[in-house]
Amino acid sequence: MKALPFHAQLYMWMLTAIAVMLVVLSVFGVDTSAIALWEAVVFAAAIMVADIYPIHLPFESRVEATVSCALKTAAVILFGPSITVLITLVGTLSAEIILKRTWFKAMFNTSEMILTTACMAVSYELIYDGMARNPFHSLQNGLALVLLLLVYFVVNMGLVSTMVS
Repeated sequence: MKALPFHAQLYMWMLTAIAVMLVVLSVFGVDTSAIALWEAVVFAAAIMVADIYPIHLPFESRVEATVSCALKTAAVILFGPSITVLITLVGTLSAEIILKRTWFKAMFNTSEMILTTACMAVSYELIYDGMARNPFHSLQNGLALVLLLLVYFVVNMGLVSTMVS
């Protein structure tokens, strides 16, 4: 961590502080029924597995992608913001630990994904029609899905690009 410039360290700690606040706020909004908890555990495990086994892109030797975004998107649509933030925390952090990332890389990756997922969830909550969470229920929900995906791209790329720069 000391090899990182001061601004990068500060940025990482700020993202982590925001992510911790989101996690604390999310704990109060969680449905604690047995079914919901079981579904959350299954989603967190699936995100962990998706992050552990990335797809290595053929054009670059060090570039890889995961399909965990699809699982996080599904969690946003099915569960809403609170539980999705916790699912993202458990799934992403578990994968980072299993992959034996350095603590500050794990901290950044987990915080960045929590913030991205929270922004996705809030954007969907603001736009969907409130009657059914299904994105194909109405045109309004379809637009909410498009916004959710756009928010994922902009926030994820923005947070990572800022760190890299």
